[in-house]
Amino acid sequence: MTVRSRQATRAPVARRPSTMCLPMPEFPPVTMTTRSSSSSHVFVMDGSVPTAARVVTDSTVWSVSGVVNGLFCRRFSGSRKKTGPIATPVPAGASFHCATPCQRAVGDFMGVGDARRRTTRRGPRRVIGLNRSRILNRASRQHVPAATKDSAMTTPVPLGFYIDSADTAVHEKWLPTGVFRGVTTNPTLLRDAAVRLADVPTLYARSRELGASEFFVQTWGAGAEELYAHAQRIRAMAPEAIIKVPTTAPGAQAAFRLRAAGVPVLMTAVYSAGQALVAAALGAEYVAPYFNRMFLAGRDAAAEISHMTSAIAQDGSGPLVVAASIKSAQHVVALAGLGVRRFTISPEVIAELFTDELAAAAVEAFETHMTDVL
Repeated sequence: MTVRSRQATRAPVARRPSTMCLPMPEFPPVTMTTRSSSSSHVFVMDGSVPTAARVVTDSTVWSVSGVVNGLFCRRFSGSRKKTGPIATPVPAGASFHCATPCQRAVGDFMGVGDARRRTTRRGPRRVIGLNRSRILNRASRQHVPAATKDSAMTTPVPLGFYIDSADTAVHEKWLPTGVFRGVTTNPTLLRDAAVRLADVPTLYARSRELGASEFFVQTWGAGAEELYAHAQRIRAMAPEAIIKVPTTAPGAQAAFRLRAAGVPVLMTAVYSAGQALVAAALGAEYVAPYFNRMFLAGRDAAAEISHMTSAIAQDGSGPLVVAASIKSAQHVVALAGLGVRRFTISPEVIAELFTDELAAAAVEAFETHMTDVL
């Protein structure tokens, strides 16, 4: 009697696709397949590489961006970013992992992507149930750059707000709340607050007393030499000020010299993702797109800023996008959903963030009820 093996008689089980792609604005969707274990997902490219897309598996959102002929993956849980970059670019058609915060991404070069894995605090990941640990560890050493390994446990950049005003009274009202990292100014704001250049040292010192850790002042001038010289003049008055530089050719030249001298820089007057890439190439700490001004000029401001946050990882490895020209609290919420981590907002928008009728009614009720139990 012929005995058939269990493997020969087992009917193949079709896997249900568990990956859904949600294209970002103006970006085409991408077709991908996925194999999942209890602790990781392996995505396999099937088709062309997109510029950007969102991949949803179960309740986890993976933000995927095209890198030439490869992919780059970051993990999101709901709307809150959980980890920094945790996967390396891989060739089109290959597999890669988007690991959990306690894991390191390993290219699926050895065919062990479906193996169950676990990570211990004291040692590398083990492969359970398979005699492939040596192969997996060798693949990990060969195909994962040191930078990726070192950043596997990095903390995401926290959300931060700046007060967009040169009015000391506004600083005294809002800085003590602890919500704001610092103060941003420009020539228009200085004029509106009747603050002259000679008053900047006093304004700077007072904001520091109130808890501001960052203070931004914009340089000015017709050419690179003037922009650089005036920036040095500002730094003499406010030694730790971050210099705002217009994103122009002379501005780029001045910013390059400032960065070489160790001066932190924010590239301002940004209206396109291309300008943001210029800021990244210069090594600037920040780039400030003008959201509402782009909108009024007829541009798709949200899509443009989405391009910026897709092209430049908002994890501190490049310039952070500081959204400026914000006219409502809803703008803040919408841009935060696009990956923006820094906002400079006017006193009017600040008040809107702190105001809610339902919250006010609830607080009033709490106060009334508390008097009944005292």
